[in-house]
Amino acid sequence: MPRPTDVSKEEYEDSVEHHMGWCVTCEEFTRGMCEPDAHDYDCPNCEQNNVFGAEEAVLREFICVIPFADEHGWKVDSERKD
Repeated sequence: MPRPTDVSKEEYEDSVEHHMGWCVTCEEFTRGMCEPDAHDYDCPNCEQNNVFGAEEAVLREFICVIPFADEHGWKVDSERKD
């Protein structure tokens, strides 16, 4: 199984709020009007039936929500002491 794509907590929460769907082929949120448990919806970009609701994408480990990210989206260790 491929490694899940990292998604910032903010991007994930925004996708849930706006009912966005995650395309497994495009590896990004590409479609609106997706139910949380949606699966096999069509993608407007690649035209494949590979779009899953945001919550379903997490459960199926297509995406991994990163709790902390810097302005570039990189994972930041919140426990690190400099």
